[in-house]
Amino acid sequence: MSVSLNRQIGSIFIVIGTEVGAGILALPILIAHIGFILGCLIMLIAWALMTYTALLLCEVNLALEDGASFAGMAQRLLGWVGQTITWLSFLILLYTIMVAYISAAGSSFNTVIPLGQHMISLVFVIIFGSLVVIGTIMVDWANRILLSIKLLLLLFVCVVLTPSIQFGHLLPSFFNEHIILVALPVFVTSFTSHLIIPPLRTYLKSDAKALARSVIIGSIIPLVLYIIWITGILGVIPYTGENSFAVLFAKGTQANVGDILNLMRSNLHNEVFYAPVSWFSNISVTTSFLGVSLALYYFLIDGLKLRKLPALQKNIIATLLTFTIPLLVVWFYPNAFIKALGYVGLCCAVLLIVLPVFMIRKLKQQGHQFKISYINNDLFLYTALILGIIVILIQLFS
Repeated sequence: MSVSLNRQIGSIFIVIGTEVGAGILALPILIAHIGFILGCLIMLIAWALMTYTALLLCEVNLALEDGASFAGMAQRLLGWVGQTITWLSFLILLYTIMVAYISAAGSSFNTVIPLGQHMISLVFVIIFGSLVVIGTIMVDWANRILLSIKLLLLLFVCVVLTPSIQFGHLLPSFFNEHIILVALPVFVTSFTSHLIIPPLRTYLKSDAKALARSVIIGSIIPLVLYIIWITGILGVIPYTGENSFAVLFAKGTQANVGDILNLMRSNLHNEVFYAPVSWFSNISVTTSFLGVSLALYYFLIDGLKLRKLPALQKNIIATLLTFTIPLLVVWFYPNAFIKALGYVGLCCAVLLIVLPVFMIRKLKQQGHQFKISYINNDLFLYTALILGIIVILIQLFS
């Protein structure tokens, strides 16, 4: 069954919206510690790794019945041990990312609408969580509108930033070895379109080419956006002195989105710039929140067998479990943004890198015929496994 171009474009937008979220706001803070060139090189490796493993998950999901979530894939291919690991990794990963996004939204929106982070976080969850409950089509159209605005804002921001960029800022005179260990998991989590593959597969009517195309195009665009954003931020904010990255370094894991926006404001002395970059940050968090909460919402419905319940009861239970837990965490720890992103690396490596490799190996043992043929390469497969193990070890020992 052919899939309309309209749905493919919408799927690409959902992938972009899911990836370009908290990552684009955290990367300048982390790359400032290790330097622009090395940071971009590591980010390119992370992009290649995560795009490949996302395609592996596409292949796994297409091999099973439509509607199979991460829990269903693990149950069919990895047994009860794999299913248990998947459940724990998925829930910890998505709840932690949700905490990071809600925290970032509270901090970022509070720089524009000063109502207090707690109230803004609550309103944010109510408004955009409602779109997720309505369904994938609503998330698709919301993403299209928000991403269109975001790309226009990014273009405007780049025009404003370019005259103020000092390329000497991109060549720092110091290197922090410890921070590179902290940063690596965050680079990986900046390209996590894997989470929305099950609902996207359904939305694209199980069309393998359309699904793979959406993942690849939807992952290339965030890579380009990240590089543009990082160049602008690091080129404007100095590393030392007043209103510099040193201010953020001193805050450690308490640094949040609003802090970097205030530094931009202080260094540019340009109020015309501040509103667009603030709204760009706000929309980045919003689109990613929509994608991740959509993935968690449908995972809970599938994993807890909520489809057997009446529609109203199913939606109420899934809604409460999806949004209440991360919202409560943010209320008690409002500046959990950077700290939350640091914790997701381990679960991300297990769930989105290592487990897909083992699922593909199981399918190959069963004589599976690949629908996305170009990912069937043992060299790529085991390279991804090794890199996933490296990320896990870094997270454990750091």
